[in-house]
Amino acid sequence: MVSATLAAMKAIIDSEGGAGNANLHILVFSGFTKTGAKIIDTSQKAKLTLLLKADPKFRAITFNWRTPFDAVAGVPDCSRCKAGLSAKWTYCPFCGQKLPQQ
Repeated sequence: MVSATLAAMKAIIDSEGGAGNANLHILVFSGFTKTGAKIIDTSQKAKLTLLLKADPKFRAITFNWRTPFDAVAGVPDCSRCKAGLSAKWTYCPFCGQKLPQQ
């Protein structure tokens, strides 16, 4: 099911054209270790690092993300100025309001 879904996604993106599509790769991996523990809690402030090792076709590269991920955090707007916020922020960058801890 995962392979079919990814193949469909790639076909749709390829149909849009453009030179960047030739280097599109979709990586899928488990969110859990072999013992069943979460690799990262996406609702907590932390850093997620993915290191892709070099092979004959590609150089080694590192990707970094800061969590929590806004898409899964359910971040409310600022209580003072009603601006949209990021779950990573401690203060509203627009009005300076201290934000509640998530």
